[in-house]
Amino acid sequence: MKQKIVINFCLLGLSVLSTQAYSVEALNQYKGADLIKFEQESQADYSLPLANLKKSARAWIPIKSKLVQGDITSSLYKFGRGESLEPIYQHYKQQLLSSASVLYECSGRTCGSSNAWANNFFNDYRLYGADSNQTLLVVANEDELNTEFKVLYLNRRGAGDVMLRLDSIISHNSTENADLVFQVSLNDKVAIRRYLDSISEDQSIYVLITSPANLTASKAFQVAQGQIEMLKISLGQELSSKINFINFGNQANPIYGENQLSVLMNDNESANP
Repeated sequence: MKQKIVINFCLLGLSVLSTQAYSVEALNQYKGADLIKFEQESQADYSLPLANLKKSARAWIPIKSKLVQGDITSSLYKFGRGESLEPIYQHYKQQLLSSASVLYECSGRTCGSSNAWANNFFNDYRLYGADSNQTLLVVANEDELNTEFKVLYLNRRGAGDVMLRLDSIISHNSTENADLVFQVSLNDKVAIRRYLDSISEDQSIYVLITSPANLTASKAFQVAQGQIEMLKISLGQELSSKINFINFGNQANPIYGENQLSVLMNDNESANP
């Protein structure tokens, strides 16, 4: 059954090779963006840089930082040699700031050593370039359920290629709804697939779907219902029969957030294999 779930999700275009598969890649990509690396970790630590780097013993660390824990996605993009840095940076910055606030930003030599950022902080030599070309942006977006941090680093390699690193760290805030066993953005298809793939044959669950808050009530329910129908098709009839889908539109804030998939266990029934 697990193999069928994975295959069905891939048929919907939710493969990990697609730049639209991850919450951080819900951003509109700049022309010619080539995703060459993607990594994901659950409930891992991340040292959020809030200042330049300094040499400490044998390591480079931010002069000021904040240690956060959450679900981390890291993406590395490559652009052609003929691309200018500033349009690429502004393209992503404008999108990030539409729903977040700046925690730290630097450019050029004020960021310090590009070698230190590339090889010590991000552990990716492909980000190394001239100190004068680099740009770093750290933003945060907080709601009742989650705080999402994004870290963007942009530079041009010595060979001329433009490289962009984009990290997203979703830290789950405490919630009074202890019945929730899983919650994730509907944009994070990889996490959704991974969780539903883990459902055992004797489990019966409620899957609660919410829509973006900026829609009218009628449109919000239509959008959420479309998400539900896509999930049913991808999962197939056998697994869908174990799931009770509930459409909340955008009427369930703040408990269930917006554009979220939330899972509750069904304590009143047990599905027979």
